[in-house]
Amino acid sequence: MQTRKKTLISSILLALFIFLAITQAVSAEGFVFNRNLGLGSIGQDVKELQKFLNKNNFLVAVFGSGSTNQETSYFGSLTRAALIKFQQAKKIIPASGFFGPISRKVVNEINKPQETPPKTIIDPTTNLDSEYIPRYSIGGTITGISGPITLQNNKGDDLIITPRDNSIFNFPTKLLDGSDYSVTLGYDELRHQCYFKDNFGRISGSDVTNIKIACGLRLFHNPFEFILNSGTPASAAEQFVCGNNLIDTRDNQGYETVLIGDQCWMAESLNIGTKVTSASSEPACHDVSGANDWSCQVDNNVIEKYCFDNSDANCETDGALYEWAEALSLPYDCNNALTVDNGNGTYSLSCPTSGAKTVQSVQQGICPSGWHVPSFTEYQTLAQNSDPGCDLKCTEGACTCTTAGGELKAKPTNSPISWDGTDIFGFSALPSGRRHFAGAFLNRGAVNFLWTTVPNSVFQGSAWFVSLGTGSLTASGSYSIRTNGFQIRCVKD
Repeated sequence: MQTRKKTLISSILLALFIFLAITQAVSAEGFVFNRNLGLGSIGQDVKELQKFLNKNNFLVAVFGSGSTNQETSYFGSLTRAALIKFQQAKKIIPASGFFGPISRKVVNEINKPQETPPKTIIDPTTNLDSEYIPRYSIGGTITGISGPITLQNNKGDDLIITPRDNSIFNFPTKLLDGSDYSVTLGYDELRHQCYFKDNFGRISGSDVTNIKIACGLRLFHNPFEFILNSGTPASAAEQFVCGNNLIDTRDNQGYETVLIGDQCWMAESLNIGTKVTSASSEPACHDVSGANDWSCQVDNNVIEKYCFDNSDANCETDGALYEWAEALSLPYDCNNALTVDNGNGTYSLSCPTSGAKTVQSVQQGICPSGWHVPSFTEYQTLAQNSDPGCDLKCTEGACTCTTAGGELKAKPTNSPISWDGTDIFGFSALPSGRRHFAGAFLNRGAVNFLWTTVPNSVFQGSAWFVSLGTGSLTASGSYSIRTNGFQIRCVKD
């Protein structure tokens, strides 16, 4: 009797163990996300998000922390970059790297435990009439749409696609082998500019999946032109459509972009490079002028950045701060160079140690390929979208861009950092402050300072910048010491 009881108890415990193991396995597969996640978030749900991204080939990291089987519970820039790629693939707008309600819904739907469908058994004696003659689908990929559009095959079979749809499309009606197909654009309220590749032909025994469509409210040129001429795929830069997220392939960080007038701007400040600590002493920093003018971005072989208060978290939310020479990819001693205005948009520098250098009319600097550091004229054009004909140069007594400042600043509802602007263009400037040339950090929460490429040819060691301030609607242009740490907003070539 005692032996039977022991056997029964053992069986019950074994069954309970198996049940719990199965329950845990299902729970791991079907993790449900129920809160917003963003830069700095910590928790098991962050780790589960990293697992989900890695499993679906949106890799957080190739190796080390964040890579497959080494996921962490911290939401940093690598998690954000991988999430942006996922959001772009799923047409989630905005693809900003913030894990909010829309992204959660999509991920939770994908993450549901999959049920195995019942097998369909066909009786081999069944007469197969015309219903079973093979038919093939017509489809491909589409990118860059900002609103709903209608695609048509053979001037019919309407297929409505919205920005939230997956980039892969298939027409609802399948066609018989040997049928002709011709995919064109139907109704398009926003009047996108769209380019097509491989969009017509004849079915030959398989589904058509290679149609490519690239659209945009403003495409810089045909992204398929290079493919057709050389047979080599166009680069990501060549296919870029303003308004889409830009992925900087140097570190896989993502940046929102915005079309303002005829200019395509980053809608976030640049944040690339190795962080260095701001100080006012040797040997890590050098006084470039001998007048308490300290540069700490002194390694000319790598991109270096300051983070406000030397805190990584401030670079994540605000963007980084750069000395003028660093921003233009010039040796650090050029911060104190004598300057000659060549009168054609270029400037000649006489750098104390590194010698003669030239600032080009379009200077890439530390911006990604296809982008460049803005000139003063390009910022003036930006401001004139608000104040036609206004003058940014407050040092010359004009300073007439009296509404642009308010319209370029982020809104009070902006997250995670807010400001007091209207942000009608989507430029979303933040009050990120500055690194003072003597080493201190100042003005965070009050001012946004933005470098231009233009050096001041009258006052040695200074360069032109643009600033926006709390409580002010004015956008101001002036010049200051080049070893100040200001922000960079890249603009498209």
